[in-house]
Amino acid sequence: MSYIKSVLYIIEPNNDHPATIWHIAKELAYLSKQPGSIDYCRYISILANCLKAPAPVALQFKKLKQFSDIKGFALLESKPLDKYLIVLRANIDKIAPEYSQVLLDAVDDLEKECAGISLPEGKPDIKAKVHRLLMIIAACKSSKEIMATSVLVHFVRAIMEHGNKKNIPYLIAGLARLVQSTPKIQKILGEPGIKGGEHLRMAPLQWLAFVPDVLSEDDIEELCKSLQASSASRRKMKDGKVFHLWLATMEQAMASEVINKAMVMPILKKLTQSLTYEKLGWLYMVFSMGDRLNQFLDSTGFSCQKEGLPSLIAEKGADALVGVNKEFSQWLMKQRHHHLLPLYMVSMIEEGNAAVINLIHQFIETSVNNTFIQSRQSPLHNPHLRAIYKKYPRLEAGWGANFSGFSEETRNKLLSHGETLELTEDPWDLFISGLEVKSCLSPDALSFRSGLMSYVMDGRNAMIVIKNQKGNILSRSVIRMVLDQDDCPALLLEKGYPDKRNLLFIDAARDIADEMGLPLYHYVDAKTGTKGMIKLLEGRAPLDYFDAFPILKERQKLTINDVQRDVR
Repeated sequence: MSYIKSVLYIIEPNNDHPATIWHIAKELAYLSKQPGSIDYCRYISILANCLKAPAPVALQFKKLKQFSDIKGFALLESKPLDKYLIVLRANIDKIAPEYSQVLLDAVDDLEKECAGISLPEGKPDIKAKVHRLLMIIAACKSSKEIMATSVLVHFVRAIMEHGNKKNIPYLIAGLARLVQSTPKIQKILGEPGIKGGEHLRMAPLQWLAFVPDVLSEDDIEELCKSLQASSASRRKMKDGKVFHLWLATMEQAMASEVINKAMVMPILKKLTQSLTYEKLGWLYMVFSMGDRLNQFLDSTGFSCQKEGLPSLIAEKGADALVGVNKEFSQWLMKQRHHHLLPLYMVSMIEEGNAAVINLIHQFIETSVNNTFIQSRQSPLHNPHLRAIYKKYPRLEAGWGANFSGFSEETRNKLLSHGETLELTEDPWDLFISGLEVKSCLSPDALSFRSGLMSYVMDGRNAMIVIKNQKGNILSRSVIRMVLDQDDCPALLLEKGYPDKRNLLFIDAARDIADEMGLPLYHYVDAKTGTKGMIKLLEGRAPLDYFDAFPILKERQKLTINDVQRDVR
């Protein structure tokens, strides 16, 4: 038991899916073989005890993703689902007898849902839903008082049916707070006549972390009435993006140093009366970055009233920031993980990296005014592109202007249902890809992030990416315009991420090379006998990163030998 509790608190930086859950699962796999074991019931008990802790611990859980059901419950690897559900049904009366009927109904619903999922392709989804149900049971077990099952059933059903896995950590923590709250609050949030659907039912869960120190029962009732009274805010909350940002922003507010107790109720009241995605986006950055956000605003030519800024944003949105034009704010709020741009800029400011900061300014300006391709393809400060354009002037129009699309054969090889294959030079794709494929060039990485602007602002680089239906990058490989040993333009395919395979995108790169009429090179093992050589002149960025070198390279001429010309 002490082992399980200890690994729950192991922090794994820059990892959305930490391995601690798997360490717990291994321990439970051992325990399940012992006489008298009740399998994962031990796991539920440990988590229930942890959920009784105050709000900061719940915030820590969110950071560790221990409530996430993205990977699911590892023990399902060894036994079929029905075996686990039999054990779970038999033990629910022991685990949470007061709520057994609601939880047993949830088990039945889960069994019906999973019956329609094909295996083995659907197994991760089954594991994820089982793990989600275990978290709900743990939240119920954490209660000190008995909660009305007529209220609980609304939330159990809503959380089990919720479609965005990223929201589950917030919702589980919110459910734990609800079952531990007073009967009056439970009655307010469990009101059967709530308008607007399940998002409107679950949104107030985030307020409970402020009770009783900051918000009273009457405050919760007033906020619920205010949210229900605004048809515009109800419509906004039904939007999946707005709902996710609401949950994330409220969680950040709990731990923020820029918000005091007196500010909380007025801010929440303004948001319930006039909710927008933009307001939540700026508030999230204020709460998560604190005073560091002022460095970003100052660097980009904006200013604001430092005192009471969260309240002003809750009232006016981006208009609270002097100098912020509508185009910039609208552009930024459209981007996924938009909060990482200010964070990246501030990190470069704190490192004193003036050249990178200058490129970030150009990235922002040209992205907003739609001159990004012209800027990154400019040879003005890029000796490498000047050399390329002497023999391949077509690239000055950009990569997309020279490539019409991937063959059906290539797409069939690389894609699963609902995925797309792109050659991208989109500014935000280039900026955020490291985060989405978990590489060292993520904007929030600690090691090589200074080299990120070379990917973004140097027109000799593009990316081959596979995206899901939401437009998120699942895997990618950088492709570069280089010079061969005869100083002629050629293409170099870098490693694919997150798999780190040299030839992950070789078929896609061949399509590009064929249409552009250029030779293609890729990395080979250093021990391989047949090698080639490619060269790069100084690029636009002060620092660059190549898979051939384990360190950042300063702006300079480079020769890479561990490459081979592609032969089919």
